[in-house]
Amino acid sequence: MTTPATSADPRATINGIDYDTARELGGLSYLRDPEAQLLALVLFLCAGIGVFYNNNIGTIVNALYFSSTDDPDPSAAQRLINHHVAVVSLGSFAGRLAIGAVTDLGKRFWALPRSGILVVVVFCMVLSQVIAGAAETLTMLLVGSALTGLSYGFLFGIMPTLVSVWFGTSHFGSNWGMTTVFIGFSGQGLGAFFGYIYDSNMPDQDPTKCKRGACYRDAFVLSMGVGMLGLLAAIILARRRGDRRRENRRLWEAQEINHIEYVPFVLSE
Repeated sequence: MTTPATSADPRATINGIDYDTARELGGLSYLRDPEAQLLALVLFLCAGIGVFYNNNIGTIVNALYFSSTDDPDPSAAQRLINHHVAVVSLGSFAGRLAIGAVTDLGKRFWALPRSGILVVVVFCMVLSQVIAGAAETLTMLLVGSALTGLSYGFLFGIMPTLVSVWFGTSHFGSNWGMTTVFIGFSGQGLGAFFGYIYDSNMPDQDPTKCKRGACYRDAFVLSMGVGMLGLLAAIILARRRGDRRRENRRLWEAQEINHIEYVPFVLSE
């Protein structure tokens, strides 16, 4: 029988032993797994927010610019749109680069597992929609754009890691494909709702009448609600993962290794 890990074991960390679980799931077994379903739901809801925001940032910037300027310049409006698109893109790029370090630091200094990092990432996505939806100036909107891009990058940086660590690498390609397949539907759904709200409030399509973003603000109520559902799913998933880790620790320390359904993984959760 394998003996429990000691402080010299590579599975031991500064905070103790990692009790993550690696499962080789694929196909129908992956689709039927509650944790895989929750993970896909989080991505479906929250990645859709990023798609929706990126697709409609031009309309949002136009509305704020033309309604707040006495002598609007179409070329200046286009430069502002390009600026916001660049900020979203750079934020996403930075998020994808930084999420690995953020995860490692969270584990090392605050004993925060990857499932906990996911909750933080989803919270940041919800916060980005609160800021962008409440923005009455282009400066404030820029903060929302940066946070949306950063959260989107965080999400797509950590999700593949979670799929591989939690469900194994043998079927990673198909598992990741099944997890991401419905993202476009949520993004397009939010975008369609945004268009409906905008057209309802602006039948003449005159952006100068959209004072302080009032013509589209209700659309962000829906994106915030979708984000909150994603946050709830992430919290439920984190609690399930916590229960699994605690049970693994109990069995591992009792040297009942053969009773652990899912083998403790060499990486932290």
